Amino acid sequence: MKNQTLKDFTKYVSANVVAMIGLSCYILADTFFISKKLGEAGLAALNLSMPSFSLVFSLGMLFAIGGATRFAIHKGAGDTKRANSVFTHTVIIVGCFATIFVLLDAFLSGPIATFLGADGATYDYSNTYVQIILCFAPFFMFNNTLQNFVRNDGAPRLAMIASLTGNLFNILFDYILIFPCNMGMLGAALATGFSPIVSMSILSIFFLRKKNSFRIEKTKISIRTYGGICSLGLASFISEFGFGIVMMLINKLFISLGGDTAVAAFAIIINVFYVVNAIFNGVASGTQPMISFSYGENDHKKIRQVLRYALITIAGIAVVMYRCGRNCKNIQLARRGAFASACVSRYQTVLYILAVFRLQSALLMLFCRFQQRLVRANYHDTSRCGADYSNRISICVFVANYGTLACHSRRRIHYACRRTDHILCHAQEPHHP
Repeated sequence: MKNQTLKDFTKYVSANVVAMIGLSCYILADTFFISKKLGEAGLAALNLSMPSFSLVFSLGMLFAIGGATRFAIHKGAGDTKRANSVFTHTVIIVGCFATIFVLLDAFLSGPIATFLGADGATYDYSNTYVQIILCFAPFFMFNNTLQNFVRNDGAPRLAMIASLTGNLFNILFDYILIFPCNMGMLGAALATGFSPIVSMSILSIFFLRKKNSFRIEKTKISIRTYGGICSLGLASFISEFGFGIVMMLINKLFISLGGDTAVAAFAIIINVFYVVNAIFNGVASGTQPMISFSYGENDHKKIRQVLRYALITIAGIAVVMYRCGRNCKNIQLARRGAFASACVSRYQTVLYILAVFRLQSALLMLFCRFQQRLVRANYHDTSRCGADYSNRISICVFVANYGTLACHSRRRIHYACRRTDHILCHAQEPHHP
């Protein structure tokens, strides 16, 4: 029993971690190709536009993970009718929000780009990227939904393959559209927009072979069902949406302190965060199907085993990340001398912050998902209060962490601007006659 649980845990978590790392790799590819082709302005514009993607992705996670979790609970309990009803409700609500995003693209893409901080040299690039992201929002959201439902229907490897294929397509066509086709930011955005279509094409194999146990059925729309879906997906939504909001605020902070150069420098550093975030998200998401199935089967012993394995895995990854930060002294951020030492020291500090902060965030996400999947599955007042309480905790902790980090960054940057070695490491090395 214990060995089988560990085997299943390894299968689900490894598939999710690989898929999430693939997602972060295509963001790295976007950053690399755009910086090579468009330079500082393009890189800054990309970073300014990323909160729009975070909004689309976070809402997709809200309904996809919430709906897939509810589906897995009903499937584990053998209630196929209610499981199909949850899938139908999820498809309807995702379709409604996808339509809203398309309308925003048609009428408000320019004001959105301006609100995110784009102006002057970055406005056209940011507006182009925001337009494409909002236009392709239906594909991003439905791809997220199908991946989670297919994964929870017993096919985590197919979901992983679909995700990796879409990401590889994105990386390949990033290069083709940006360089040979000379499409610049439009090419990068189009490659990103078409990648979920490729992923959904791979996932369609699951339906063509008729291996799916879920399908759209005629059902009565229930607000209560939507409440259950949103409650179970809220922890994931807070994680992604909160990151997008604070990323926008930090972008505005850097614009006021260093302009496009500061934002471009921040874009490079934040890519480290994407990789670390992807690994922890993969572990947390990988536990979700097993916990849901076990709860539906009323197997609480297995739930405790899964939680124990997840905590050990997250702790191990955090230690590795910390050690990576300790061993960054050989990273060449500047040419040599005291200026190089100052830059390396600050780079190490960034990695420490990322490792420690993501450990806390991963634990928070894991416990929120664990509690919500256990508590919110039952429809009575005490369960609702417990789920709402865990959601409030997650919101407060994320706001406190990000707010503290932003305030601390502002103080450090003001202090560094009075010195010859700038904290962002993009200032020129002091000249010595």
